[in-house]
Amino acid sequence: MDFEIFKRFLKEKKKNSSEVQEVISWIHSEEAKNTIEKELLGYKGDEDPEEDFDAIYNEILAKIRVLDTQQLAKDKSTGLQASSTAQKRISFGSIAVAAVLAIVLVSSYLIFIVSKQNESAIAGIDEAAQPIVKMAPKGQKLIISMSDGTRIKLNGGASISYYPQTYESDREVELEGEAFFDVFRDEAHPFEVKVKGGTHVTVLGTSFVIDASNPVEQVVAVKSGKVAVRKDANDQSIVIEKDELVKVSEFQTLNKKAITNRDLVFGWVENRLVLEDASFTEVLNKLNKWFGYEIEVGLDFTNYDEYSASLSNPTLKEVMESLAHSYKFNYQIDEENKKIEIR
Repeated sequence: MDFEIFKRFLKEKKKNSSEVQEVISWIHSEEAKNTIEKELLGYKGDEDPEEDFDAIYNEILAKIRVLDTQQLAKDKSTGLQASSTAQKRISFGSIAVAAVLAIVLVSSYLIFIVSKQNESAIAGIDEAAQPIVKMAPKGQKLIISMSDGTRIKLNGGASISYYPQTYESDREVELEGEAFFDVFRDEAHPFEVKVKGGTHVTVLGTSFVIDASNPVEQVVAVKSGKVAVRKDANDQSIVIEKDELVKVSEFQTLNKKAITNRDLVFGWVENRLVLEDASFTEVLNKLNKWFGYEIEVGLDFTNYDEYSASLSNPTLKEVMESLAHSYKFNYQIDEENKKIEIR
C-alpha cells in the first residue's frame, strides 16, 4: 500500500470493512514498517532518526494492541459481543481507531523531528546572530575575562558586546561608555574595539583606556604598548604609545598629547577617584558615574572654585563631606532612592 493512500484513508470519514481490513493488515506488515521508516528518514536527510525506529514502531503497535484490548473489554461489559454483527462493529471500530492512532503517533514523531530540526536551526542562527552583552550598572565596575586572556574593566554605565562564535578569530568588541583594556598579545589576531560614534582602536597587545561616555568627544589613552586609532568620518588614523592620549571628535584632527597626570586617566581602574581643577558640574557628573546616585542641586554654584582631589576607595559619605566642607553647603543622602539633595 502506498503511504499517501494510507494517509488519505485516515482522512475519510466513511470507511468500508474491506478498506479497514487492508489498512490494519498493512500496518502490521514489514512493508508498512519500511515505508514509515523511509518517511521518518525523509525528514532527516541522509542521517538516521535521533531515536531508534524499531522502538518507535513497536511502541505504536503496542498501543494499538492496548487500545484493541480496552475496546473489547468495554464492548463486553456493554453486551456488544452478543452477535456476529456486533463483533464486526468491535473489530472495525477498534481497527479504525488503531489505524488513526498509528498515523497520529507517526505524524507526531515526524512533527517532533521537524520541529526539533527547526528549533536547532533557529537556535543556531540566533546564537550566531546575537552578541553577548556585558554591562556595568551605574555606580559599579565590572571586570570581564575574555577567552583569549584579555581582561576588560568597565566603568559605571559602560557596556561591551561581542560575538562569541567569531571572537577567537576576529577579537572584536563594541564599546559604549568607558573601559580599560588589558589585551593579550596575539600578532596573528589583532584586537579591535569599535566605539559607538565611529572610532576604531586596533592593538596587538597592550593596556589602554577608552572613554566614550561623552559622544561629542572620545578619549583613547595608552598605559602600556601602543594602539592605532582610526576615525570613520574621514578615515584618519594615528598611532599613540605609552603615556599618550588622543581626543576624537567629529570636527577636530587627530592629535596625540602627553598624559600629564596618569591617575587622572587611569586612577578609576585602581578604584581611585581623581579630580583635577574640575568645575562643580564636572564633579557632579563624576559622582553620578562613580556612585550611581542622581544629584539634585538647589543652590547657585556658578561662582564655585574648581575642585581637585585624589581618594582611594572612597565612600559616598567621605566624598560628600569633603565637598560640603569646601563649598559650605548642606546635603542629604536618600539611600533608598539613590538620590542626593544639595542645598
